[in-house]
Amino acid sequence: MTRPEFVKIVLPPTLAVVLFVAAVFIIILPSFKMGLLNTKKEAAQELTNTAWNILAFYQSQELLGVLSREQAQSKAIAQIRAMRYGKENRDYFWINDEQPLMIMHPYRSDLEGKDLHSFTDPEGKRLFVAFVETVRSNGAGFVPYKWQWQDEPGHIVSKLSYVKGFPPWHWIIGTGIYLDEVERDIAAISSRAGLFSGVIAILVALLSGYIIFQHIVTAEQKRLAEKELARHQDHLETLIKERTLELAALNDTLKEEIREKETSEERYRDLFENAMDMIQCVRPDGVMLYVNKACRETLGYTEAELTGLTVFDLLHPDSFDHGKALFRLAARGERLDGFTLQFRNKNGTRVVVEGNANCLFNEGSPVMVRAILRDVTEKNRLEKELLKAHKLESLGLLAGGIAHDFNNLLTAILGNISLAKMFTSPGSKIFERLTEAEKASDRAKGLTYQLLTFAKGGAPVKKTSTISEIIVDSSEFIVHGATVRCKYNIAKDLWLVDADLNQISQVVQNLVLNAKQAMPDGGKIMILAENVNVEPNEKLPLPIGRYVRLSVIDQGVGIAEKNLQKIFDPYFTTRQEGSGLGLAVAYSVVKKHDGLITVDSKPGKGSAFHIYLPASMRQDQSRDHQPSSSGKNTTRPATSRGKILVMDDEEMVRNVAYEMLTQNGYAVETARDGREALDMYEAAMQNCSRYDVVILDITVTSGMGGQETIKNLLKLDPEVLAIVSSGYTMNPLMADYQQYGFKGVIPKPFHIEELLLMLDRVLTETIIC
Repeated sequence: MTRPEFVKIVLPPTLAVVLFVAAVFIIILPSFKMGLLNTKKEAAQELTNTAWNILAFYQSQELLGVLSREQAQSKAIAQIRAMRYGKENRDYFWINDEQPLMIMHPYRSDLEGKDLHSFTDPEGKRLFVAFVETVRSNGAGFVPYKWQWQDEPGHIVSKLSYVKGFPPWHWIIGTGIYLDEVERDIAAISSRAGLFSGVIAILVALLSGYIIFQHIVTAEQKRLAEKELARHQDHLETLIKERTLELAALNDTLKEEIREKETSEERYRDLFENAMDMIQCVRPDGVMLYVNKACRETLGYTEAELTGLTVFDLLHPDSFDHGKALFRLAARGERLDGFTLQFRNKNGTRVVVEGNANCLFNEGSPVMVRAILRDVTEKNRLEKELLKAHKLESLGLLAGGIAHDFNNLLTAILGNISLAKMFTSPGSKIFERLTEAEKASDRAKGLTYQLLTFAKGGAPVKKTSTISEIIVDSSEFIVHGATVRCKYNIAKDLWLVDADLNQISQVVQNLVLNAKQAMPDGGKIMILAENVNVEPNEKLPLPIGRYVRLSVIDQGVGIAEKNLQKIFDPYFTTRQEGSGLGLAVAYSVVKKHDGLITVDSKPGKGSAFHIYLPASMRQDQSRDHQPSSSGKNTTRPATSRGKILVMDDEEMVRNVAYEMLTQNGYAVETARDGREALDMYEAAMQNCSRYDVVILDITVTSGMGGQETIKNLLKLDPEVLAIVSSGYTMNPLMADYQQYGFKGVIPKPFHIEELLLMLDRVLTETIIC
């Protein structure tokens, strides 16, 4: 065989093999590598967005008030810390903030809480600074750097991470692609491609050898067939090329199908396992095939514990029949949407879910019922609490209106009783009856004040007072007629406090009522009041200084340790008849007085509640300034007579105020609303007979109220002396009256002594100034 003949036989198939190998390694594999990298980048973006949505969900819980920010962030960190994906389920997410500080890293917990501003990778790149700059510039993006291989600190590889900012918390969340994984995948594919190419080369070589062998053995036949062979040579080369290309195309299609199937299965498996919703796959006979992590965690079972159980074993007894009926419908092929079921957690608690279910068939036979469920237990509870809050708000509005009107009535009643006492002799039966009526009216006053606190809450109307008397009166009011008795140990030199006595009375009543209910068979309640100094070394969340400590100690059933952190929560109660508001109101009132309420309790050994109230800075204030209705005859304080203008839309209030002040030496004029009061004040100024003090009601049903009136009075006379009065003491104006231009405040209903003392203070302070 001549050399040209050899070349002519061997060269075409060899060239075809070379071209095929070149096409695979120069064009196809690089393109495939780029496509694989882009696919992994897209997966990183999708996974990061999924984790980002978890942050958004808990941030929405914070906005709804369901969780505090700390609780929301803690739950989000815990869930994302546990999330894994990837072939070995070791790929992860991390969170840092914009300083940058490391918030959470599942494999580098040593970095958590540290400043990462100077943290660099092995090549000196300040990668966390790069993350922050990428987010600040674009909101999200990819950053290349060097990092450890998953949880192997000693194995440093190239990594490309996708980071995305979460502006509400100034966090950055990200995950990464290990470029070595891409290289290994390409290397594996290259190896298979090389093997395939080698097989083709061997086949071509064998074919060529066979042709050569035939040429040598049948030289004569070859010569005879030379013309025929020459004629078919081009056709043979074309055929080989076509077959080679067909094989290459078939190989590419097969690899693509395999890759897509593997990617799809991996993505489905990852999404299935890490989905936030509960997913159950159940055989037609009810036996559990597989449940995802969310389902296992919600129901409290491990994967091993669920093996062999049926879905019916997990149903709550209240939903058993309904659940079986739904399952039969699904197993017959009906798609179920939006149904509600109740499961039972391993610990026995009820789990309410909403979900959808459908059945998968194979050749007409059911093989699996698949259900996607969402835990709505907390949602249902919150909806019930919201409905309860709406009802309480409606009741509160009604209570506020009733209390406001009732205080106006009590003002007239108390005023007339006080006036009647002025015309009777102390010690007479009429005087004693009037005193009893006055005490009953004071008790009604306290009840209306509780209605007002229930209606709106609000800032306390403080005055410097001793709380000794209010402690005893409030306690005795609660235990009156009961088998429980109070024993008091109150310091005689108890410091004064700046407090709203009505609100403090409510606190004492709620605590004594709580102690009374804890001792259904009777017993003794110890009530202590003492002066204490809070020192820096004491573990109390209070500023150092002087405090009055009130303690209410019972011998009741005590409080379980698990409930101690919840007893001050609104609506929390362990008693069937309780509303769960008493201790919550007490906590709120004490906080508004810049104080502290604590509790010590052990089951079966009783409870001790301690209240700390800041001592007043005005301890030199006379204790005789405390208004009293103890039975002494009413006398007017030593103050100069003056001219008073009383504005109130209630005629009975105007009349009783007129009589009170007139009997105590004042010249009094009254007005129905703010407009009439302004006209009268302006006329008095023009006649050089101005009013010494103006008393204004806040709320006027049909006319100008006190707030608008004081604005106009200050324009007429910047030096006007005005006192604000209202039966709705929770109005912010009552607490911050000085900011509105008033010199004093007196809540309705009031005693003569309280009204005269307030007038005396306003007039005296003005004269001193």
